[in-house]
Amino acid sequence: MPYSYHSSNFLLPANIGDYFDPEEEKRLVDIIDRALKEVLRYQTPGKQGTGIVQEGVYSCIFVNNDSYVELSPTQSLPAVFGFIKSIPIYSSSTIKLWHLENNRTYYLYLTLVEDRTGEEELSSRRFGHVDAIASLTQINDNSYLLVAIATTTSTSISLVTNPEGKLVLYSVSDYDKDLDGVIDNTKLLDGQSLEYILDRSHHIGFQDWETIDTDVHKVSTGDLAPSERVSLRLQEIFGSYSISGDLPETSSDLTHEIPSQVVSVNGIRIVTSKQTHRYVVERDTYVEVDTDGLLYFTEALRNQTPPDVASDRYRLFKVITEQAESATGKVIIQRQPSVGDEVKIGSWCYIAVSTEVEALGSSDKFWIGDSDTSDGWNKCAFSLSQAINNSACPVKAVCSLNTVAITYETPGEIGNVEIEVECTRVGDITAFGLSDGHSDCIIEVVDLRKSAIPYWTFAVDTYDALPSVGVDGEVKLVKEENTLYRYSTDLKKGTGVIKFLDTPEHGDRLLVGEVVVTATSGVSDIELKEFSIQHSLSSLKDIINFSTYPFSQVTALVEDDSLILSSDKNYEIKLLVGNENNYYLSGIAGADEKTGWISLTLTSGIQLSEEETTEDYIFSDTQIAASGQSLFYTPFPYRDNSLLVFNNGVYQTKDVDYEEISPSGISFYAGEVEEGDRISFVTAILGGGISKYLKDYSFVTVYKYTDLPNALDLETHHVLHDEINHDIVPISDPGDKYSHTGEYKILSDHIYDDIAHGLAESITFRWKIINGTTAEKFALQISTIPDFSDILGDYDSSTVTDDIGIFEYYAGEIPWALKYSSSYYSLSDACSISGLGVDIDGVYYTTTSDGCLIKSDESGNSISVIDITHETRFCAITVCSNTIYLGGFNGDLYYSTDVGWEYVQTNAARIYSLGVWRDGTRLVIGGDGEVYEREEDGTLTKIVDIPVFAITGLIEYGGVLFIGAAGGNGKVYRYDGGNVVLDYDFEYYSNSTKFCIFEGKLYVSIGRKLYYKEGLTSTWTLAKQFTYEIRSIVVHEGVLYVGTTRGVYYLSDGDWIEDYDFGSYDAVILASYGESLFAGHDEKIYLRHGNLGWVKVPATGVDSTVFNGREVRFTLKSIEEIRALKKAGLVYLRYKQYPTDDVWYYYPLTGAGMLTDEKVKADSGDPTTGYLNAKVQNSITVDTSAHKLQLVNDSISPGASKYYGTNSGGTKGFFNLPTKVSDLTNDLGFITDAPSDNKLYGRKNASWQEISNGGGGVSTFLELTDTPSSYTDEKYKITRVNSDETAIVFGSLAEYDSDEGTLEFVI
Repeated sequence: MPYSYHSSNFLLPANIGDYFDPEEEKRLVDIIDRALKEVLRYQTPGKQGTGIVQEGVYSCIFVNNDSYVELSPTQSLPAVFGFIKSIPIYSSSTIKLWHLENNRTYYLYLTLVEDRTGEEELSSRRFGHVDAIASLTQINDNSYLLVAIATTTSTSISLVTNPEGKLVLYSVSDYDKDLDGVIDNTKLLDGQSLEYILDRSHHIGFQDWETIDTDVHKVSTGDLAPSERVSLRLQEIFGSYSISGDLPETSSDLTHEIPSQVVSVNGIRIVTSKQTHRYVVERDTYVEVDTDGLLYFTEALRNQTPPDVASDRYRLFKVITEQAESATGKVIIQRQPSVGDEVKIGSWCYIAVSTEVEALGSSDKFWIGDSDTSDGWNKCAFSLSQAINNSACPVKAVCSLNTVAITYETPGEIGNVEIEVECTRVGDITAFGLSDGHSDCIIEVVDLRKSAIPYWTFAVDTYDALPSVGVDGEVKLVKEENTLYRYSTDLKKGTGVIKFLDTPEHGDRLLVGEVVVTATSGVSDIELKEFSIQHSLSSLKDIINFSTYPFSQVTALVEDDSLILSSDKNYEIKLLVGNENNYYLSGIAGADEKTGWISLTLTSGIQLSEEETTEDYIFSDTQIAASGQSLFYTPFPYRDNSLLVFNNGVYQTKDVDYEEISPSGISFYAGEVEEGDRISFVTAILGGGISKYLKDYSFVTVYKYTDLPNALDLETHHVLHDEINHDIVPISDPGDKYSHTGEYKILSDHIYDDIAHGLAESITFRWKIINGTTAEKFALQISTIPDFSDILGDYDSSTVTDDIGIFEYYAGEIPWALKYSSSYYSLSDACSISGLGVDIDGVYYTTTSDGCLIKSDESGNSISVIDITHETRFCAITVCSNTIYLGGFNGDLYYSTDVGWEYVQTNAARIYSLGVWRDGTRLVIGGDGEVYEREEDGTLTKIVDIPVFAITGLIEYGGVLFIGAAGGNGKVYRYDGGNVVLDYDFEYYSNSTKFCIFEGKLYVSIGRKLYYKEGLTSTWTLAKQFTYEIRSIVVHEGVLYVGTTRGVYYLSDGDWIEDYDFGSYDAVILASYGESLFAGHDEKIYLRHGNLGWVKVPATGVDSTVFNGREVRFTLKSIEEIRALKKAGLVYLRYKQYPTDDVWYYYPLTGAGMLTDEKVKADSGDPTTGYLNAKVQNSITVDTSAHKLQLVNDSISPGASKYYGTNSGGTKGFFNLPTKVSDLTNDLGFITDAPSDNKLYGRKNASWQEISNGGGGVSTFLELTDTPSSYTDEKYKITRVNSDETAIVFGSLAEYDSDEGTLEFVI
């Protein structure tokens, strides 16, 4: 029976004291179900009941032919919440779309799911479950909700998360968050009421902004509210840029606060909330904001190429994090200390003593050295480093010349302890640090924001009136100086001053940077750092610039009566000893500060002269409109049609916005100017009395060509200036008449477009390389006349200089480029060296040729062969104390001198390796079991003798000399200066055992295996077993590389990546020099390039056989020549490649004899150009209706199992492939119907004929044409080939010689 209670609106039945009634329960849920469905459907776009309410964060991961997309929840948002056909869907778990293949576009959809067959029931209706699919085609069905579009290439994947057609459900609070009836969201009209928006609908209705027809959808100035006026929203016409907001600060940990930012993202004004974020250590994190005001944090490896920015985001900052670093400092022995002088590090004190014996092995005493010379200072510094390391002080000391570098053992702030010095003579010892120790932290925040620069920036009266902070690149005129100044955010060097107010006194001492200098009444001495008081400025300058014990880190320049100092760091300039009244000292300050305003040293040319001139002058002025003002006077006269007028930066059109009333006045029409508007005037007087439109003062061509991004087509330029009122149509795109620098949000963007108005810093021309037979060069010519009888610009890649322009070609990806090849000098399996000293300026390879070295500079372009001796070839090479050492195959040690090469004999049968130890001061030599140390006097001392075949590796690690043995089981020994012990027997055969230190770990190669240990007491750990034997290990730009007998590998994020396979088996010998990584392999030297990108065209040309089809470009950089092009107003261009082709190619022009962009050549040898239908033949034709190339009788969908060819009638097209025997016919030559089985048939005269057994052919051997014709008289003979090898004959194989009684073969 029906329930007794029903609700008033929907008559929902309720059981109140009634019996259970299934029909009433069913009616209850049906009413709720129906009502919910219709309510939800009505609130969605198109009343489809489908749309997104909330969604999380998208990410896409590229995997070769198996990429995927993830939609993940955040702390405040689910992965997805929405509706499909009025069914709510919700997921708080990550949604994944898998298995996306390369080079495809996928449409990513969500759809309903109902599956009760599995262990877990999947139901959208019951639980909100949702299924995700990736489709190669669009699905026109509201059961599928489009959420994103993914595009894959062969190397990457990109994602559009707001594609056209995506349905999003908004609520009132999305536009009016505080529900006060006023719009908050600047995606619409900031500050306007809902009533106002609805009232304005007759202007735009549902018209999409991008499809507005400027001839139909016009809005006059009077219809616009102040917030809509382009003239009052100048800062928002640039697309994406920064309006305001502080730069986040660095932090002593990985967390900092990002202040609120006001930015424009694609023309939408966004205000972000203050936010705290924690970063990942050792990463560059790019902070970006999207059009919804959300911040995104994109991580990249340190110093790697920045990732691309999504189209709906704007990049704000780069936050650089660094892992914990130990505090560092240094102690410098400036002069010989006095006995009793002290150096203190925390609670540890080190006292200077007079003899070396007292200091030997001491943990609190150091030797003052044996003389007050650089050699004595070096010994003192070495003794101090030994004392520090012998003590329990938690630091590591390393000596280099007279400087002791000190590093605290534990990373972090704990090591920031001041090093104190107490000296009898102030300045004998100086100390810096310990400092800069820190935990994992934010080390730097790089500001990537760009502010808007008005096109016309207004002049100031004096230099002091320039604003304290400007925008990078902004230019202002200083009227008083008649000079232009440009603001630069480049970081400058610190500067300081030393000035002598009176003559210095003998013995005065100054600390300048890191060097202590002393005044002397005698002769200046750079080594002793003593400057002459008779020539104080010049001699002090030389000591500061050329001191090497230590380097001052400062550059000095004499200017008038002062010494001007500069440095990359700030330093205190301190008088240590002397009368301060004799000196004026200003410490070095200002390093890392912004450069600020720089004089361009060009006069502006602003003059109010009425005389004719041969120069060009530009005049400008700005006035602020008063209430009711419409009449304005320019402070300068202007010629007809030469005045540009701007209202708040927006170009105003003559006779539309204003009229000219005198040679120096204009009057705006009613309603065009409001109180406070900034009215700007610009005019020009062009040289020689020539009057022309200033708006034509741009570089233009007859037609816009995509390879000329810095040029306009002439017609478009006039249309944009003359026919479109920039203020009448405030929200529009000018269309696709030419490629602008960015998408226009309003027409006023044109005024700020560098293409349209700015004087570009460069102009680029592009074309492609044609295949040639030699090294090809390039030429480009520019003319104002179509026949090029008058050349305005003539540029050739073999002669043009960098200040005028540069020719470049796109080399692309060439991992390893061959730099040297020789069939004579094969590279031996020895370590290469990189330049470490003043005279050692390159990479050196030993060779298998007796006594030769191969040397290369950093670019790999200059390679030479050095002949040293013919007595032996070299097996090892290294550098110690600026001297090159070579280990000979005969056991001799060769070394470089100022006059050539000398050698000493060792007792080794062969020198297998060379190395350095004792902090790089001593050379060690590895032979066949013994290790020698070269003393300071040049003598050799055997320090190790172990029972191994060969010592192929030597390295110092942790103050201990590690020795690598090979030629049997790979073994590592260690020598501490007194004893040698076996560190480890790897029990694995090794031809060559090599060492390398990387990230504090010691690596060693044992055959195909690579091991490492971290610290002296740790065990060896297998890092990687390679396919081929390891022959070299090197660190290059912070990356560990391994060279095997086949190729190169490198370590990346814990994984070993194959970098290159040389394709043949020979030792790969790696060497790092500067920014270059070299590989020696067999007879060749390679340079690692990676992605070369754009490379300058050498004067000798480009190998077109390698780079055929690659893009080549010429960038014109000369401002004078660019200005000349702009003045020309209209130019013609042509280019050529020579010597192979040597034909001029014209940029698309019209007129007799000119090539047009519709016509082509079939190849470089084609003498005439034509349309495509004149360049195709046979089975290729042109569809003249669709204007496309196609096959004759082509079809859009020919169907499956078709072939393209001809049928029996010779007609071309698509035809069915036969799929069974019955499809084959005899007339086509197929064997389908032989008369009967077990018989042999042949095809003749279109019918089958039986072939009889034995029928036809020859019947006897003699009938053959190359055999004997008769058997007569040939009894007992055999057949054999005749002497001409052309036929068979009868004959004997051997004959009996009765005279000799022998049997002889017949030849």
